[in-house]
Amino acid sequence: MRVRPHRSSSVTEPAPIAPLFRSLLLAALAAEGCSDVVNATPDAVPRDAAAPDAAAPDATTPDATTPDAATPDATLNDIALPDTSAPMDASAPLLDACPAEQTNFTLDGQIDALRAAGGFDFLELRVFEATLWDGGLDPAGMWRTSATSGARCATATPANVCESAYAAIADSPGYGGGPDGRWVLKYTRGDEVGAIRVAEDLRRLYAPVDTIAAAVFAATAGTTLTVPCVGSARRLPSGAWEVYATRRSCRGGQMWFGRVNVTVTASGMTSANYFEEVMEGDCPVPGRRTEGLRAATPDAPDAVGRWLARAAHMEAASVLAFTTLAGELAALGAPEALVTAARRGADDERRHARVMGRLARRAGAVVPPVEVDAPVARSAFAVALENAVEGCVHETWAAMEALAQSVTATREGVAAAMGPIADDEMRHASLAWDVAAWLEPRLTDAEREAVNDARATARASLEARVARGHDAELTEALGLPGPALAARLAASLHAALA
Repeated sequence: MRVRPHRSSSVTEPAPIAPLFRSLLLAALAAEGCSDVVNATPDAVPRDAAAPDAAAPDATTPDATTPDAATPDATLNDIALPDTSAPMDASAPLLDACPAEQTNFTLDGQIDALRAAGGFDFLELRVFEATLWDGGLDPAGMWRTSATSGARCATATPANVCESAYAAIADSPGYGGGPDGRWVLKYTRGDEVGAIRVAEDLRRLYAPVDTIAAAVFAATAGTTLTVPCVGSARRLPSGAWEVYATRRSCRGGQMWFGRVNVTVTASGMTSANYFEEVMEGDCPVPGRRTEGLRAATPDAPDAVGRWLARAAHMEAASVLAFTTLAGELAALGAPEALVTAARRGADDERRHARVMGRLARRAGAVVPPVEVDAPVARSAFAVALENAVEGCVHETWAAMEALAQSVTATREGVAAAMGPIADDEMRHASLAWDVAAWLEPRLTDAEREAVNDARATARASLEARVARGHDAELTEALGLPGPALAARLAASLHAALA
């Protein structure tokens, strides 16, 4: 194993936990038989000059954090809908029923039909999308216009009153968040100005549901479900509709793929029946995941590019995780030092996203945008539970892995980029344990036991995962620990922090 000496970042002071991490890495590398020695003295060696501006702010927003306005690959107007005058064969399978040229249904693609159904002059679909390049610090910056149809205030009298009323409509979700809380549909209709915030109100616009387009819309409005194509819906003899949909999500460190049949009645009411949910593997990269983070697949020419793009995506997502944590800690009355440290963590992750985004683009990868369900208020127990898993386990491991990468990666620029990131991540790990020390004693005995169990389960899952290791290409190029080194590091880290 070739080991590159590591120099501490000049932009962050060393975290208290850093000496422990470095000593554990040194011991693990020595046990692996590495002949080179990691020099933990900050001024001993120069930093790799190939780092992609690791500490400098970027004048432009990276791919990971500035998706273009979402445009569906195809809309209903582009698709030849099948004849629905007679019930479809109820015995035919809906899975894999999509011609190659047909793509997902989206609310964007149905905006014109929605306007016609409701008799509106104008519709504007605003969606909550935590793209995170500004960290979500400005709530208005977390909303964007996804689609419009018609002319605003076209038949209002007078138009200026309509325009003023429209401008005053807030970007806020229905039901306080959750699947129904990611969008708001603003409208004008004559002199009426308003907003639809709840999926059930949207479904009523389409009643009675008598077309495939309406059935698909009713099945997916306000949810994270995806319907592959028009061939994924059929009319049942009863007059109701059956719609086949899928959903990918990252939960508990694992990627899940679910298949569901949604029954849609003529009135637009729906019921969902999951008939299969399978675990596809581990979530892409370690780090502090935010609740509601949606799965994303990067476009990359090889495994190295995919890993870098996923890392950039996760760093961007972590901005919202820390922003949310800071707000929750403040609401819970936490010491100002913890709140400040969480806010600083968001700044760190924003910088990390820029750095990893540049590395990913160098590797020919396209970083997917971050999509997160709208956050909801959580209890102290929920915050402690997430911190135990995402902070004390996942982010703590991310810090150790980044430190290892900073001394073993061979890909140009990676080791130098990971040095400052490792310094920040070690401080984030320390914050997670400080939050645990302050918050967990305030829980009930049963809640503390549940938090401890979740942390232990997450540790066991992590140790099992890292023991499988990465392929040789990733281990060599990115410095990701191989199975033996990773298992040794994880075990010693957890023993030291138990």
